[in-house]
Amino acid sequence: MAKTVLDNCDNVALWTSSDDTNFTKSQDTGDKQEGTGSIKVVASSDVVWIKEYDGAAEPDSGGNYDWTLGGTDSVSSDGDILTLNTVGIGTRYNYYSQAPDVNFDNGFTLEARVKIIDCETTGFFLILISDGTQDEHVVFKLFEDKIDVRGTQYNMNTTDDFHIYRITVSGTTIKVYVDGIERISASVFVEATDDRVIFGDDRSATGLNVNAQMDYLNYKLGEAKSPREFENDTITRDLGA
Repeated sequence: MAKTVLDNCDNVALWTSSDDTNFTKSQDTGDKQEGTGSIKVVASSDVVWIKEYDGAAEPDSGGNYDWTLGGTDSVSSDGDILTLNTVGIGTRYNYYSQAPDVNFDNGFTLEARVKIIDCETTGFFLILISDGTQDEHVVFKLFEDKIDVRGTQYNMNTTDDFHIYRITVSGTTIKVYVDGIERISASVFVEATDDRVIFGDDRSATGLNVNAQMDYLNYKLGEAKSPREFENDTITRDLGA
């Protein structure tokens, strides 16, 4: 049974379902919440990304996949999803980096769709953004049971499914959104650095490894853009067949 979701800006998302309340996504227009009378569409198309990594090949495989490898290659792609797995390999680490012209005063937005499979001890999946002009960092950590920015945490299950994590930076203020909802507000960490964006496992100590999957990672310079959210009171549902 096809369902059409229409918001108050006449944006349409198509969903399919076997009943009137539990929906599954049929095209990549955003995300949703299941349950009676509860639908949310979070559109990722509100940002024109300057860099898009789609998980279809290893990040350093050439062409548009122009990330720089750090550590030992421990990734694979099935043509859609990237898997990074350093679990059980001692001191192995594996991360990827780029060096865009980051300036937090002008704004920065990053979005990634990630699922944690498991972590060793205190292992985590890292997303790091650094501004070499202001010597400021964003250190975003995904554990199995929480996400963290400089000790500000949000408890959640990162292993149950893929979740969309959006990080925005404006000046010294960091916001983290999970599936379109703001979950963390924190401040940048100040330390001498270069411009860079990093994701993966950057720690070589034994017992700190991670196994994670990533669908995509996109970022944009010069704008701190929160997700557009279409709440229940702005949505009309056509529940006809």
